Amino acid sequence: MRFTDEQLLLDFDKAELAGWDEERSASALRDDRAEWYRSQLAVAKFLTGWAERIPDGPRVPGDEPFIEGYIHGVREVTAILRQADLIPGGVLYEEWLA
Repeated sequence: MRFTDEQLLLDFDKAELAGWDEERSASALRDDRAEWYRSQLAVAKFLTGWAERIPDGPRVPGDEPFIEGYIHGVREVTAILRQADLIPGGVLYEEWLA
């Protein structure tokens, strides 16, 4: 996958993201933050695929509730990355990193 392939990078269910903002995403893909955002979208895509394979993959240590919580945590991280929260101007970036 190429970082410039926005169709692949933005191929996820946006309705599942509480903080999804189409305008903010489009802006982040056009301006000087584009490489940061594309990179985060690629990481989110990888993490999503990995989380989907956890139940069928090698046994993850822990009981079922632990594994479900683990998968939920990974999904929360992907939501933060996809919502552009950790790039300059993003909510978490400004709150925690600036």
